Order: sequence, then structure tokens, then C-alpha cells
Amino acid sequence: MSKLVVYYQEKVVGHLHFNKEERLIFQYDKSWLAFKDRFSLSLAINLAEKVYCHLETKSFFENLLPDVEIKDLYRGPWKELE
Repeated sequence: MSKLVVYYQEKVVGHLHFNKEERLIFQYDKSWLAFKDRFSLSLAINLAEKVYCHLETKSFFENLLPDVEIKDLYRGPWKELE
């Protein structure tokens, strides 16, 4: 399963990936949750040690890169070679 690591500056915030049903999910990294200056990514993705489902994550992450389908990030630059 492909996974994108979400960073803030040089700190790992969490992990974003698709589950088996190709639904977007996100989970904060334990080190981020323990970081004293941590913050939540959005109101829908508050600071908690849980897996956030597709409905909670899709609009936030897809709107960060409006010109790119988020699934294309998992294919990488080699996708044009297929």
C-alpha cells in the first residue's frame, strides 16, 4: 500500500494513504501527537490517535493540490511511462 508522509517543516505530522477500497485515510504520527507545538491540520481532522476516514480527509487534502488528482501522487513520475 502506497503512503504519503505529511510534514510540517521537518517534522512528520502523519500518513496519508488509500485503503483497500481506494478510500483516502489519514492518521497522525505518534511523534506529532507528542510534540509540544503540535496543531491539527483542520477542524475535521482534530488531534487524536485515530484513523480519519475518507469523508473527513478528502476535501482537505485534495484542496491542497487542486490541479493534481491525489491518486496521481501515488503513481509517481513514472506514470507517464506506462
